[in-house]
Amino acid sequence: MLDSFLLSLGWTLLVLRVQDQRGLAVVGLLTAAALVGVAASAPALSWLVHRMSGRGVLALTAAGEATARAVVAVLVLVGGTGVQLPLLVLAVVVLNVLTWSGYAAMRAEVAAVSEGAKGLAWYAAGVGAVEAAGVAVAAVVPLLLPDHLYSSFTLVAATAYVLALGPQLLASLGARVPQAPKPGAGPVGWSRPRRRRLRLPVVATAGAAVMVLGSGPLLLAVPLAQQLHGRASVALVGTALTVGTLAGPALAGLLERRVGNRPVAWLLCGTMMVAGWALAPLSVAALCTAAALGGAASAAAEGLFDDAARRSGGARVTQALAGATAARALGSAAATACLPLLVAASSVSAVAAGCAVVLVVAATVVVPARARGRHAIAGTDQRSDPSSALPGSSRGRAAVVPLGASCDALLRPGSSTLMSDGPVPRKFVEAKVLQPANR
Repeated sequence: MLDSFLLSLGWTLLVLRVQDQRGLAVVGLLTAAALVGVAASAPALSWLVHRMSGRGVLALTAAGEATARAVVAVLVLVGGTGVQLPLLVLAVVVLNVLTWSGYAAMRAEVAAVSEGAKGLAWYAAGVGAVEAAGVAVAAVVPLLLPDHLYSSFTLVAATAYVLALGPQLLASLGARVPQAPKPGAGPVGWSRPRRRRLRLPVVATAGAAVMVLGSGPLLLAVPLAQQLHGRASVALVGTALTVGTLAGPALAGLLERRVGNRPVAWLLCGTMMVAGWALAPLSVAALCTAAALGGAASAAAEGLFDDAARRSGGARVTQALAGATAARALGSAAATACLPLLVAASSVSAVAAGCAVVLVVAATVVVPARARGRHAIAGTDQRSDPSSALPGSSRGRAAVVPLGASCDALLRPGSSTLMSDGPVPRKFVEAKVLQPANR
């Protein structure tokens, strides 16, 4: 949490300095570069986890991230050269490759000791709330300090921003996640039946789509607040983000109970992220409401997506989380790169309202219609499947084995319907069914 606070404080001060010097377009470019780095963290982390355990990944990424933070801070605070901006963009990409590789490794450690979306949502909410508090402090300090003291404060904050990776190094000492198995190194032959779950590409693609439409205003909340209502509103937006983010786990739990961890829940989160920004230009209160709703929806969406990715990743939890995060980052990069252009051509209200309408239509019409079509096809397949005639059986569920039933009465030639998630060797089924203790 200390690292998250200092990260947010230092990065916000640097972003505000860039906006004062170069404008919102360059801030959007740096935000997009950061998100490209997040996307690139997935293959980088996949390479690392096959060569070292969670302890090594956390230690290595912490050391590299501290170095990259120092480079970014120097380039922003010194500046003034013709190649400064391209170097800054490159440094931001490298910084975020390392930052988000470490963050995925930390989330894998959280996943190792928690169950369901709520635990991961709480972790995301804690990090998000602390980072929002850092944004608020970075916005308030310039209003309270004279210029010469503000320059000194920025220098001290930048130094702390570089040195704040100590907690991650300490966390690496207690890491539990082992080194990932090599690709194709899984057991040969029969494996335990798999639970029905969404495939990782579906989770990643859905996450990218939701972020393209929903995350832009939230990720650019600081410069948008300054542009719409002045720098004094940035502190209020940071406070609203903190409060909203802390409500994220409760929202994730509610959505899991009511609609399940499914695409409809993800689209509802995306709608909440962006809808409030349609009214943000009207007043500071509307701006803060939009930030609070966006913070809650963002934390909930991160928990839901990460839980779905974890269940889809099997034994390679760290890679699955990194891949899902990378896909969302690509969507967010597109959103933050396009949003300043769209706002310049129209307005924040028009862009936010249009994105919210698309998400609502997808949640209420498109996704439910596709689900009904899949269920109809599944019902047809079940009626045509001879295995559905077994007593107490249905497609996707294990058959109820009557006491005393023989194995031959339950098995089709050459396959098994006892465990419908995958073929089971005949000798395994006979051994399990015919033993008295297991009948």
